[in-house]
Amino acid sequence: MDQLKVYFYCYPHGPAEKAGYEHQLVALAEGFEAMGVPPLGNVNYWLKQADSMDFLIKEHTPDDLNSFDLVIFSSTIYNYKRTDLLPSNLFATDRSYKLIFVDSSDGLMTPGFDQQFRAVDYVLKTHYCNFYDHPSNFVPWQFGITNRFIEYTSPSPYAERVPQLISIFRVDHQLRGMVEQLANQHFYQLYPQNSDRDSFDDMPYTATDKLYWEQTGRRHYPSYYKRLGEHLLVNAVGGYLQNRLNASGGFLNRALGKIGARTGLLAYDRLFQFDSPRFWESLVAGCCTLHIDFEQYGMQLPVVPENGKHYIAIDLQKPEKTVKLLKDKALVEQIGAQGRDWALKHYAPRAVTERLISIL
Repeated sequence: MDQLKVYFYCYPHGPAEKAGYEHQLVALAEGFEAMGVPPLGNVNYWLKQADSMDFLIKEHTPDDLNSFDLVIFSSTIYNYKRTDLLPSNLFATDRSYKLIFVDSSDGLMTPGFDQQFRAVDYVLKTHYCNFYDHPSNFVPWQFGITNRFIEYTSPSPYAERVPQLISIFRVDHQLRGMVEQLANQHFYQLYPQNSDRDSFDDMPYTATDKLYWEQTGRRHYPSYYKRLGEHLLVNAVGGYLQNRLNASGGFLNRALGKIGARTGLLAYDRLFQFDSPRFWESLVAGCCTLHIDFEQYGMQLPVVPENGKHYIAIDLQKPEKTVKLLKDKALVEQIGAQGRDWALKHYAPRAVTERLISIL
């Protein structure tokens, strides 16, 4: 593996409010580093410790990009309209390197659907749903886990955990609003809601904590990770539901689809933009993680978790089925432990990088 050479094109670190955080690239780079492959890139990216110059991805200007085996870039560059960071010959048909595009953008039609990306070898697509059509070079991918998640989540023994359901989000999604209604009616009677918010300005922090907060675009809160490890359950839902009519385009289809879903004549059957850091943070912390059913709604990951084993699926039509699982506290604790083991086995940085190499 020491023969492999990998190069990353990253969006340069910006201020906290415009960080352009490259989460998936950090996970892959950490995996390569664990395998003894030094990650190089167009800029120094992801400083590991404050007051140091130890970057995970080290800046390097190659004489010839074809001297690398693997070149990786992501949709963050397109979200921030910085394609000037990419060389003009990146998509060259006579290149010798494998070209990988990580499409982690929000929304339904993300950058990877653009025709130019048919020229890359693989598009690693987060939020991949089986019930939508995808180009042939798309591969299901994930937000996943970085070493920071593992370092900062300290799972408490289940006997010591607070029997509450952590449920609070920075961004509203259609599904989150629907599940909040169900939680008020059914779930919070069993496990009261914990809706504590974190403010970085109000908490003690180290210089490295502040660095991570800036580099992640204000997503790093040690108090939040501590709270995860001390609580029993986390609501990690996200995304936007559709059915086959309002997903197929056209004003009439969309209108009929919405009417059908609201009246119950045509149920929602698919979900887009379903992945989130919250899902993986919860799993790594050993919390019993709640989402809707991956299989039922076509939510695809490289390795899909099992309902009732690695997470609990919220049944939108029959919430009493979810309540039945939640009433079994021993099962809730077991699912939390099994979910953590599953996540670390399949989605720790080295496992993710080895998966990419196996795909290639």
